[in-house]
Amino acid sequence: QMTDPFDVLLRSHSLRQFREWEAEGLDFHHIGYLRLARTEEQMKLFAKSVEYQREMGFKASVYDSKDLQKLVPHLDSTGLAGGIFGP
Repeated sequence: QMTDPFDVLLRSHSLRQFREWEAEGLDFHHIGYLRLARTEEQMKLFAKSVEYQREMGFKASVYDSKDLQKLVPHLDSTGLAGGIFGP
């Protein structure tokens, strides 16, 4: 969900550390993340973020407001432009 290349790089390094801890027996629940946008300007940042994340090997996707309902059925997407989700 990061919108800055440096933040995505930092997340990549952090994820490697979490994977090392998992290999040592520490248990993490992989639930993903969802960040919401109220404006089209935020959605443009999310689209750029997806590009950065894919370059780093992450699987993030941008969703418009109606597709958010499919992703999270109990979410009221009124007033939202959309969001970004990474599993």
